[in-house]
Parts: sequence; structure tokens; C-alpha cells
Amino acid sequence: MSLFQKKFHCCGIMGPQDYPTHNLNFSKSCYPKNSKNVFKEGCLGFLEAFCEQLRALNWTQMVIEIFDFVCANALAVKFHFFGSYEELY
Repeated sequence: MSLFQKKFHCCGIMGPQDYPTHNLNFSKSCYPKNSKNVFKEGCLGFLEAFCEQLRALNWTQMVIEIFDFVCANALAVKFHFFGSYEELY
């Protein structure tokens, strides 16, 4: 969580109020450098956006893999029925 809070400049899941609500001290990652005030935004929104980007990337990768699979099978069928390149000439 600390790494995520540092990267996205956020504090807690819903906001900085998460720490006192659960009787916890604020993490050092909740503070900007050289500041005594914690980040005001929670990390949930950033986490959701990050997961959405990963989801889009995974769908793109899946489409590329399906295309590769179809091309590999087409090539295998071509070699099976027509032989290798050398045999054609």
C-alpha cells in the first residue's frame, strides 16, 4: 500500500480518514516530501483506474494471441497440404 500511496499521491482507501477510523497512525507514504499535511484523496479511484488500464491491455494481448494462433494454424495447414517451400519449385 505504501508504494501505491507514494506513486499516486493518495492516502488510505477512501481517504486519510481511514487511518484514524481503524486506530492506525498515518503511513509515511501519506505525506508529500517536506510536508506535515497528508494527501487528501483516497487511493480507491486510482486503483480502479489502474485496474481498468490493465484490463484493456489484457484484452489487446488476447486479440493479438488469437491472431497469432490463427496465422500459425493457417501456416501449418499450408505446409501439410502443399509441402515445404523447396518442394514447390
